Amino acid sequence: MDELRRAERLLRYFSLGHKRLERERRRHELRLRRARAEQARLALRVRTIEGLAAAETTAAAARWRGCALDRMRSDARALAEQQRGIRAELLANAAQLAGSEGRLKGAQKLLADAMARYNRGLARIEQAEIDQRASLPPMGERKRV
Repeated sequence: MDELRRAERLLRYFSLGHKRLERERRRHELRLRRARAEQARLALRVRTIEGLAAAETTAAAARWRGCALDRMRSDARALAEQQRGIRAELLANAAQLAGSEGRLKGAQKLLADAMARYNRGLARIEQAEIDQRASLPPMGERKRV
């Protein structure tokens, strides 16, 4: 019975760890999507400003355009860097999640083995009771002396 309880406890432990890793993986995927959306939005703004700036000819407009474009390009670079970091973190979590799934399957196998041993023990006890009853004389009959 101790093995059965231990296997159930291991199964609960690894399934909780597995859920936590799955939540982290989903959260990182959402962060990655947000970073990509922000990068696309900034790229669109850069293209729009480049298009508008091409129409303007004054030196002040050219200076403003250069500063705005530099700021936006640096934002896009920062977002790309953030995206790379999130992607690396996702890969690390995926490896950790795969290991957790392996441990979860191991705990499930331990539980199944413990349950099988427990059931075999019960079957042996039941068979012993049946054998014992079969060896007793029928009720109501006395032994002849």
